[in-house]
Amino acid sequence: MQPFLQNLTIRPAQAADIPSVAAFLSGLSQRSLYLRYLMPLPSLALERAVEEARRLCNGERARVTLVALAGDEQVVGLAELVRDRQDATIAEVAIVVADQYQRVGIGTLLSDRLAAYAPGAQIRIIRAYSLPHNHAVRHLFARSGRPFSSDTRQGLTCYQLSLA
Repeated sequence: MQPFLQNLTIRPAQAADIPSVAAFLSGLSQRSLYLRYLMPLPSLALERAVEEARRLCNGERARVTLVALAGDEQVVGLAELVRDRQDATIAEVAIVVADQYQRVGIGTLLSDRLAAYAPGAQIRIIRAYSLPHNHAVRHLFARSGRPFSSDTRQGLTCYQLSLA
């Protein structure tokens, strides 16, 4: 494990995290915003970032949001697991990591923490939607060691991982 990751704290997001989550979101590059929200966004204005941070940190029962914090309590990653409205055994995952901390294992740690939470919450299938060229999502599903499928339609890839 890289030394940086040893000082990382991953925990559920709280209302008190709204300002730091908003700062994190507003600092993401255009590329990271595009990969996370699946649409071109030149940037996330602070007002919109605060609105999104409130949504993520509101403690809604159908959602689990985790924050990855660097030693100085700076948000460097965010993961969200949201139950499907029609089938509570299915949940959609979304992960985003600050540009300067990508490809060092933060997304993997966030993914592992969400995967560990899922069975206790009776979640049997984890789903993610991504752009076909987002190889990081495919890598996260492949490294789980569990069976998964992917299907690309209309420029969007849906990955499904079975936990059963």
